[in-house]
Amino acid sequence: MIFCFDIDGTLLQTKYDVNNGYVVQLAKIELIALLNKLYNEGNTIIIQTGRHWQWLKQTKQQLDDYGIQYHTLIMGNVVADVYINDKAFQPEDFCKIYGGD
Repeated sequence: MIFCFDIDGTLLQTKYDVNNGYVVQLAKIELIALLNKLYNEGNTIIIQTGRHWQWLKQTKQQLDDYGIQYHTLIMGNVVADVYINDKAFQPEDFCKIYGGD
């Protein structure tokens, strides 16, 4: 399957600062662990964000800092089977459905 995860408000709680970009306040460790499990099981993981391109380097660094595994990082909308973000498929509901072992 193809899973598309949002960053802000989904994988990471961030606060936008005009000068410093997206400052991470909290990482959603349980959701990140589930994302990495799906990645390791052979699913395709797309990270999609509405962040401006000027924050691309910072965004990649944050994904690395929190060990978030992914195949593609996209700024803009994509086609996926499942979208996990703070406005569609809520992270908590996703964990309940896909996280049960």
